[in-house]
Amino acid sequence: MTFIDSEILKSEEKYSSRSRSHAARKAKPYHAQITQEPTNGQEHIGALEEMVYFKKMNRARPVLTREQEQELANNLLGAKQKAFSYLASKPEVRSQIYTHIEKSLHIGKGKNPKARKPKAKKQSPSQVLERRFEYSHIDDIVSEYGVSPAAFGKKYERYKEHKANYALSRLVMNASYTPGFQQYIITEAEKAHPSLFKKDKQLAKSMAQLWQYKEDMFKHNIKLLISMAKKNLFRAKKMGFEDIYQEGSIGMMKAIDRFDPRKGFKFSTYALYWIKQSITRAVADKDSTIRVPVHMVEKINRYKKSRDEQAKTFGRAPNDKEVARALGIGRHELESIKETINPHPVSLSLPIGPIQDTTLEDLLPGETNEIPETAAKAKMIFSKAIGLLSQSLSAKELLVIKKRFGLEQENYGMEKTLQEVGEDLGVTRERIRQIEQKALRKARRALENKGLRPDFF
Repeated sequence: MTFIDSEILKSEEKYSSRSRSHAARKAKPYHAQITQEPTNGQEHIGALEEMVYFKKMNRARPVLTREQEQELANNLLGAKQKAFSYLASKPEVRSQIYTHIEKSLHIGKGKNPKARKPKAKKQSPSQVLERRFEYSHIDDIVSEYGVSPAAFGKKYERYKEHKANYALSRLVMNASYTPGFQQYIITEAEKAHPSLFKKDKQLAKSMAQLWQYKEDMFKHNIKLLISMAKKNLFRAKKMGFEDIYQEGSIGMMKAIDRFDPRKGFKFSTYALYWIKQSITRAVADKDSTIRVPVHMVEKINRYKKSRDEQAKTFGRAPNDKEVARALGIGRHELESIKETINPHPVSLSLPIGPIQDTTLEDLLPGETNEIPETAAKAKMIFSKAIGLLSQSLSAKELLVIKKRFGLEQENYGMEKTLQEVGEDLGVTRERIRQIEQKALRKARRALENKGLRPDFF
């Protein structure tokens, strides 16, 4: 019995009549259940449609043989290399290719002893790399036709620019880059230059072929994905099967992008890791109300596995010292793991105090430490001060003072720097400083004439 069939049977048994008679306890047909319980009919239909959908997907494409899988994977890799090499010859993508080639070859970094270092300190790795491409192509011409490099003369610059693209493309094709690296370059280029993928017909055709091979690989391995989703369903408390399936699909696509058939192993062997990792991380991030870091989830799983194994071996529950010794960790780290497994969250509405008239939320600090009454009085005083200032300051000076000291009605209390005020008004910070100093002098004189002490200025 498949997972889908078992789920349908469970649904039928769940909503069957609860009479004590043996006949009434038998599972009834699904349509009869909907008739008897019309309030839950839509939920029943939705659950059944979902199960039927996954069942159809499970039978959508047959599982490939080893030879068929190898052929499809080679076609996928060839389409990816074709799109990659075509992009490598485009000037828009050259700088991006250079950057990643430098990182992969570690030119001038001292990490790869075989990598050629720049002859001059002023040369960047990109310049050294580009010169290497160009001169390698010139050497081919010299060796094949016996032409001296000096014969290029003034045309050398144009020749160098024309041949650099071809040399780079040839190097990329011959280099042993991983499919994951190629896919990364294609994805980043598609984000940075979307118009290139729309206007260039040859590139658009290559990308369409690449996506078709990806889709075929995905559909032929849906059974693997559904099987992994069923096996990992126990990990989730709140996430349903469809959520686990979707997260596993993300891992499946990563596996398709990185799979290299030239290494000789099957795709299912490679994809299992990516699917399981994607599901595990998704459960750790999204399934719990209190999010637990992924590294702690892995430690918790190791702790539970070790505890269960020792319980089977000893015939009793192991103590903390035995578990810590088996895991090779200290007592404090084990305590941290156990506290993460069984947290003790405290409600913000928890009553505290002698007569329990205060909650924990009341004691938490707010965005400001000001007492509401004091803040209201200060706001009233500043409002009166602004009224007096408006009589002696220009509109621009008043606006600068308001922004600098947080006296704006909509942003009260939010002081801004000279740079921020300058950006708001479209002038330099030095000009704002001059306006502020002039406005403060005028404000002091105006307040002194009113008999007020302008101490806050």
